[in-house]
Amino acid sequence: MSEDIGALWIQRGADYAIAVRDGAIPACVFVKLAVERWFDDLKNAHKRGLFFSEDAAAKYFRFVGRYCKHYIGEFDGQLIELEPWQCFIEMNVHGWLREDGSRRFRIVYEEVGRKNGKSTRLAASGDYYLIADNEPGAQVYIAATKREQTKEIFSASAEMIRKSGALRACSH
Repeated sequence: MSEDIGALWIQRGADYAIAVRDGAIPACVFVKLAVERWFDDLKNAHKRGLFFSEDAAAKYFRFVGRYCKHYIGEFDGQLIELEPWQCFIEMNVHGWLREDGSRRFRIVYEEVGRKNGKSTRLAASGDYYLIADNEPGAQVYIAATKREQTKEIFSASAEMIRKSGALRACSH
């Protein structure tokens, strides 16, 4: 792959934020507030010991874009491609760091309608934390209101690893 998917998806997320800010993409008040915080943080977060690391966000995006594959449906076996709004969320979660290098956001609350790829994205994130986050003895927990929901994400994670030879090799 000649293009750097990490940089590409960071740009995709940033373009999304600009489009929401400028009114080109309609968004609810909470998304608008998240975008407003994004731009304010780019200017002022350093005063609070926070910084945006393109390297950290790009590392996450490269993992997902190079190794994580869809596991069911019409895209079964194809690499995941994140939508602009998903890139915006993930670059916030994975790119903002504290002075000590730890992630700024440790808990994320997200509401997304049915059939928008939540399980796929969460499975990819969980796989990243287990395999590529350089956390010794990494553990990933899944919590939901129903057992079936947690099982769906766990199964998605396992299938994603099974379908990717590179992830399968790393998970042993």
